[in-house]
Amino acid sequence: MPNIIWYLILLGFSLILFVLGCRKGRKDFVILWLFSAGICYLFELIVFVFFNCYLYKPEIVADPFYDSTIGSIFSQGLTVPIMASFITIYRLGIRSILVGSLFLTGVELFYLHIDIYEHIWWKAYYTTLLVPLAFLITKIWYLFIKRGGKWIEFVTMFFVNLTIITTITFLIVVLCPFYHFDIKWFDLESRNLTAINDVFFIVSCFFYTGISVLKNFFVKSGLFLVLLIGTGILLVSGFVVSQTVEFILMQLTFTILAMLVNKLLFREVRN
Repeated sequence: MPNIIWYLILLGFSLILFVLGCRKGRKDFVILWLFSAGICYLFELIVFVFFNCYLYKPEIVADPFYDSTIGSIFSQGLTVPIMASFITIYRLGIRSILVGSLFLTGVELFYLHIDIYEHIWWKAYYTTLLVPLAFLITKIWYLFIKRGGKWIEFVTMFFVNLTIITTITFLIVVLCPFYHFDIKWFDLESRNLTAINDVFFIVSCFFYTGISVLKNFFVKSGLFLVLLIGTGILLVSGFVVSQTVEFILMQLTFTILAMLVNKLLFREVRN
C-alpha cells in the first residue's frame, strides 16, 4: 500500500474530529485548532527542523526533507492540534487526555513498524509524555481566551498567524518558489530554506499580529513602516533574494490576511 494512504487515513480521522468539533462551536474550535497548531509548529521547528529528531515518509514529493515536512503538517498541523481542540471544546477530562496520548503513541509505533515514519533520536515515550502537555496548554489557553484581554488576543493571534503564514510560505517554497535566503545554516538546501523561511516569517508574524490587534493608529502605522523598511533593507542587502515588488506585495498580503483573520475569527470567539 502506498505510504500516502496511511497519512490520508490519519487525515480522515482528523477531519471527523474537526467536523464534530465545529458542531460544538465552530468559531471557538477553529481558533483553538489554529492556536494549538501554531504551538506545535514552533515545537517542530526546534526538534524536527533544527535538531532532526524524526523523519516522515508520505512519499508525496521527491525531495526527502520537503516530503518529511508535509508529513509533519499532517501530524502537527492537523492531528495533534485538532485532537487538542476537540478535547477542549467538549470539556473532556484527564482520562480522555491520557487515551488520546496513548492513541497517538500507538499510531506512531504502527507507522514505525510499517516503515512510513522513522526515529532518528526521538523516542515513542516522548510522545506519550508531551502530547498531554499540548492538550493541557490548549485547555488552559481557552479559559484565557474566554476571559479576554489585549495580550491574550495578541498571543492567540500570533500563533494563529504563525500557523497560516508558515504553511502558505512552505507551500510557496515547494510548489512555486520565487524567493530564497542568502544564508546557510544547514548543508541540505531544503532544510536550510525551510528553517530560515520559518524563522523569518515567525518574526514577521509579530508585526502582522501587532498591526491587526493593536488599536493605536500611530503604533500600527509604526509597525507597518518598520515591516516595510526592514523588508526593503533585507532585499537590498541580499539576505532575501527575490523580485522586490513581489516580496513586498507578499508582505502586504499577509498583513491584510492577518487583519481579516482577526476580524473574522478572534473577535467572534471572544464575544
